[in-house]
Amino acid sequence: MKSNSQKDVSGFGRLLRNLRDRRGLSQLALSSNAGTTPRHLSFIETGRSRPGRDLILRLAGAMQLPSREINQLLGLAGLQPEMAEYSFEHQKIEPYRAALVAVLEKHDPYPGCAMNGAGDILLANEAYKAFAPNSMTTSPEERVEIFFNPDGNAPKLVENWAEVAHGLLDRQRAELAGCFNHRLEKMVSRMEELLKNVERPPLRGGETDIVLSPILIVGGKRLSTFSTFMKFSHAHEVTLSEVRVELTFPTDQTTQEFFEELAEKTQPLP
Repeated sequence: MKSNSQKDVSGFGRLLRNLRDRRGLSQLALSSNAGTTPRHLSFIETGRSRPGRDLILRLAGAMQLPSREINQLLGLAGLQPEMAEYSFEHQKIEPYRAALVAVLEKHDPYPGCAMNGAGDILLANEAYKAFAPNSMTTSPEERVEIFFNPDGNAPKLVENWAEVAHGLLDRQRAELAGCFNHRLEKMVSRMEELLKNVERPPLRGGETDIVLSPILIVGGKRLSTFSTFMKFSHAHEVTLSEVRVELTFPTDQTTQEFFEELAEKTQPLP
């Protein structure tokens, strides 16, 4: 029978190998970048050797792991976490949360929100709440079912739905490749399942937009938008390292006027 310590080492090795595979790194490449040998790395991944803290941090640095995965590796090795983790409402997060609120408020009358690594909405400006109210009351998993279902309403409301859906799937795959988020992994699998019979539209050559722009049909109007994403650079805390801010912009005058009119309609009475 294996001891608890042996089980921990084995769990560490499985996670390490999974993270290495996601980044397309061979044992030779990772061991070289982390200052160890392929033989030692192989022993660690198979559970035959227990890694020390310094080596784990070197391996994490070589793979450019986010804060949560660094802590997970250390925990499986029976070591204390390296990165702090606070709730989004914690007082230590307050200065950074206030900065996010300021960015989102400044972005009105265009939609903007802040979300965690799984896509839960943490903050949203008034324009986002008015334009996408259902997103404030549904989970990321529910939004996947709503948007990626080819038999649902999304294909009727988004003119270039297939292009946007495949583009979002690409983005989530890229996000998943850099982390080990079980919720995101399940959602990506579900997106792939829903889109398995949806052909990816071909690129349109010289007519291809510079940025993927969803074309929305709202109230008889054809709206064109694009989004940018922000994150905290070099955050050494788990919660902040996973926060993503999505800011939506109009690409034409019609869409700009739509959001300006929406803001006027939703302004509170004096």
